[in-house]
Amino acid sequence: MLLDGAHNPAGARTLADLLVESFPARPRAFVLGVSGDKPVRRIIESFRIDDHDHDHCCAAQNPRALPPDQLAAIVAEATGARTDVCPTVSEAVDRARNTAGPGGLVVVTGSLYVVAEARVELGLAGAQ
Repeated sequence: MLLDGAHNPAGARTLADLLVESFPARPRAFVLGVSGDKPVRRIIESFRIDDHDHDHCCAAQNPRALPPDQLAAIVAEATGARTDVCPTVSEAVDRARNTAGPGGLVVVTGSLYVVAEARVELGLAGAQ
């Protein structure tokens, strides 16, 4: 599992480069949540998600979060990837773990708020 806020196009491109260099040819499941005031489509395109990946779109418990159904529509249009809508970060992490399977990689990204909630879900940080 890899957690990276990557909440802007430059951060998303850097993460995409890392995935290609360090985790080539591994099944990937993305847990995506993005703030609605960000350039959402440019961020999604910068991740270089493709139709072999599976995306679990969610929203952090933050008023700026883009609703997951709107995010899923943008992801599907921009990438052709398989996309699920999850009401919470917790559910998205659970689904992504199952989707990635053994040897697969779960990538939690798109928002520092999503990463923070995932850290709590994974027992890596205390609840706030």
